[in-house]
Amino acid sequence: MAEYLLLIVGDDEAYGRLSEEESKAVYAKHFAFMDELGKAGVAIVASMELESPTTARTILPDGTVTDGPFAEAKEQVGGFYTIDVASIEEAVEWGKKIPLLPSDKVEVRKGK
Repeated sequence: MAEYLLLIVGDDEAYGRLSEEESKAVYAKHFAFMDELGKAGVAIVASMELESPTTARTILPDGTVTDGPFAEAKEQVGGFYTIDVASIEEAVEWGKKIPLLPSDKVEVRKGK
């Protein structure tokens, strides 16, 4: 078994445009996804929704701290799941099940 990080990358503004009802539906889908993982015996090592990139702080090699994300980009990491599964193929299959907005992507990476 190995730990894989499933990064949810998307347009932060797209989430901000969701109505309260649409937002609740997205959350419900994520809770259902986590239930499915549990029923399949897949350990969720960690899972977290991240605040808007506008709340980030970036630390440079010289110790300088700046407000905001490192990259000024439309796509930002919005949350993640870390799961413990046997292979990257299995992690990818789980990544395909993560509820996403049309502009989102999931990046799957193995931990060292």
